[in-house]
Amino acid sequence: MDRAALLRNGGPARLQLEGAPGSPGSIVRRAELVFLSGLAVPLPELDRGRRLMRLYYPMEEFHHVVDVLAQRAQHFFYLWRPGDGGCALAMLVASR
Repeated sequence: MDRAALLRNGGPARLQLEGAPGSPGSIVRRAELVFLSGLAVPLPELDRGRRLMRLYYPMEEFHHVVDVLAQRAQHFFYLWRPGDGGCALAMLVASR
């Protein structure tokens, strides 16, 4: 992964990943990680129609997240939503 190329465009850096649902109740098949500079980080978004989860991170976390993705491990994105439909917790997990 060319980190410099990801950061060169001047806008937010974006990583797009594809995978398979990790459980029978899961619908997400793609994740988009968006790294923002100088802005408040928005809450995660779930687009059910596109089966896409979008996670936002501060730009300062870019290299750390790329390091986690580079690990030889299984990677999982977890999104927990409370019953009222709000978005409470989203995370990237690496499991060996």
